[in-house]
Amino acid sequence: MSQQVPVKNDYPPVVDEVIEDMYLRKQSGIRTYGVALQPFNGRNSLQDSYEEALDMAIYLKQAIIEREKMMDLLHAMANAKTQDTFTLFVQARDLLEKLGEL
Repeated sequence: MSQQVPVKNDYPPVVDEVIEDMYLRKQSGIRTYGVALQPFNGRNSLQDSYEEALDMAIYLKQAIIEREKMMDLLHAMANAKTQDTFTLFVQARDLLEKLGEL
């Protein structure tokens, strides 16, 4: 699947968001375990990482499915005739409820 070149915009760089998330994750680990994650801590990091990767694949597929449904609905709304708008509105509301956004 080919994609277009990224377009510069006014949003902050994603890497800055990831750095903030990593800092917050470190603080959460310290609160939960009393220490930040360190090497030679008695855990099998390959097994832990593998299990986390499996979870991530599931979450990614969920996000892909949900995004496809949202995009289908947005395209339908953009191309709708006036008489179709109420039906599309109801579908949009149902989708938001399923996503836990209402």
